[in-house]
Amino acid sequence: MNGLAGVALLGVFVGLCGWTAWRFAFPPPPPIDVALRRLSRHAAIADADVGSSFKRHLGERTGTLLEGFGLSLDDARADARIVGTSLPVHLGSKATSALLAASFAILIAAVLAVGGVRLPLGGMVGLAAAAAAVGFFAPDLKLRSDAAQRRREFAVAFGSYLDLVSISLAGGMGTEAALVEASRVGDSWSFRLIRRAVDVAQIQGDTIWDALGQLGDELRVPALVELAASIALAGNEGAKVRSSIATKADSLRATELAEAETEAAAATERMAIPTVMLLLGFVLLVGYPAVAAVLGGI
Repeated sequence: MNGLAGVALLGVFVGLCGWTAWRFAFPPPPPIDVALRRLSRHAAIADADVGSSFKRHLGERTGTLLEGFGLSLDDARADARIVGTSLPVHLGSKATSALLAASFAILIAAVLAVGGVRLPLGGMVGLAAAAAAVGFFAPDLKLRSDAAQRRREFAVAFGSYLDLVSISLAGGMGTEAALVEASRVGDSWSFRLIRRAVDVAQIQGDTIWDALGQLGDELRVPALVELAASIALAGNEGAKVRSSIATKADSLRATELAEAETEAAAATERMAIPTVMLLLGFVLLVGYPAVAAVLGGI
């Protein structure tokens, strides 16, 4: 019975692999909502690493396969852009990691078989499938962690940018001129993204706040979108624009301060555990000779 169950599980696994390979080679057409988003999407502002041609092609195939199942990749695309890579490269890394993990699991089973330990057929298939699943989703964890860190860094830099814009407006400079000049001050990756958005807006003839709003949508940074909406509502009145920008800068600083205090409190709480363990070890070190002497005299 166990042999029949293993053969059945192997057949399901082989059939699933064959069906996935067929879909990978001949992907289904994307859903209508995905196709419409592609048509309405503007050219990306943020630069992205295109990677090697093999990984990019593999990632494009994987993305088409996932979107054919109705899965949204917008969040992963935004995380990849703010980290500095592209969605096809990230998806190619996921597919490569899954294949390597499954191959490593099969190699372990083969080595055990050579050593005389034969795994059941179902266990081998389950091990390969579990390793492929872990390998496929592992790159997402690192991408999300890196993206969250980059968004925090961008929020700090964007607050400084708004302070520079507010100072320029207070000095009598126009709104667009202040946005342009403030973007030329910094040389970090955050200021390079802002400067690129400003340059794209000037080349395409769009307003700068619209380009900043598009950059905020691409990177999933709400502060950029909110600033663009505030400036658009304020129009060309300098006092209202300066007030909106100053308010947004204060809000970003308050948010960053609250996050820093939360991280500091969490780090303090985490330090309590090693402190208690160190104190317990010290008590054991000091008290053990006395306890051993008492017990030995009984």
